[in-house]
Amino acid sequence: MSSTTFTRKQRAERLAIALDASYEMEMVSRHLNKELPMEQPEYQHLRALVIRVLHLNSVVMSVLSGDDGRDTAEMRRVMEGL
Repeated sequence: MSSTTFTRKQRAERLAIALDASYEMEMVSRHLNKELPMEQPEYQHLRALVIRVLHLNSVVMSVLSGDDGRDTAEMRRVMEGL
């Protein structure tokens, strides 16, 4: 297995890309959640999945953005679906 070493600038760029991707997932998920028809039962499972993605992505965003104020135990509960 090869090991790649990144410069500080490269690590910062990779972190920024990951955070941008996380923000994009947030926007797409919020759009889907807003646009899915609430009155049609066949979309309820999809809405539940979108909400789950939003919750999981919130953990990713907290870690990538350096949100040290968010409780680790709370993030674990989100990951475990509790």
